Amino acid sequence: DVHYFVMVNLEGFERMVDALGGVTIDVRYRVPIGTKLNQHTGTCTEALGWIEPGLNQHLDGFQALWYARARCGPPPVTDDYNRMERQRCVIGALAEQVRPATLLRNYQRIASATEELILTDIPQDLLPAFVDLGRDVQDATISNLAFTDDVLVPSDPDCAKVHELVAETLTKPPGGGDSGGGGQGDGSDDGLPVNVQFPDDTTGDDEAGAESLKSVC
Repeated sequence: DVHYFVMVNLEGFERMVDALGGVTIDVRYRVPIGTKLNQHTGTCTEALGWIEPGLNQHLDGFQALWYARARCGPPPVTDDYNRMERQRCVIGALAEQVRPATLLRNYQRIASATEELILTDIPQDLLPAFVDLGRDVQDATISNLAFTDDVLVPSDPDCAKVHELVAETLTKPPGGGDSGGGGQGDGSDDGLPVNVQFPDDTTGDDEAGAESLKSVC
């Protein structure tokens, strides 16, 4: 079940990242800016610029959006699963880097930047609980479960297998350990999702294909 959602349109994402002061990403390969597929030639248009590889690259909203969305360029940029991986890395970096103090300090900028650009059904009275959860997630390891061609056939997905893999990921941390102990939330007493894993736990891949987001990014 999806209990709540937040939907941000592309312009809203760019402006939100700028309002937060940017985001720092480990860029593993060159990512083009401004390219699109030429339907007549089957090739990519010329890049307007590049996000160059390097550790701790600080991106503004425009760059972060292209890093997350670029889909036409030299391999591995042309791979859709690779693009989705980059998107998850940006979300993970924001979750890790945006501190409550930053949100408070930039509240007015964020509110003005994102007005009419973000839609959510999270009740206002639950926002304090989500702030507390955000603090806990920053010191945790977020699980990543990708449904690639290696896991299922997109044109004929095994939905039962999808449900099984999701259930396994939600009930045990990466590495295949038990979901209890070591700071691991049980999803009831402390309100933390069971797939949030704390630093003193193992952070390897598990049999279901889930892995820590940091190991991906």
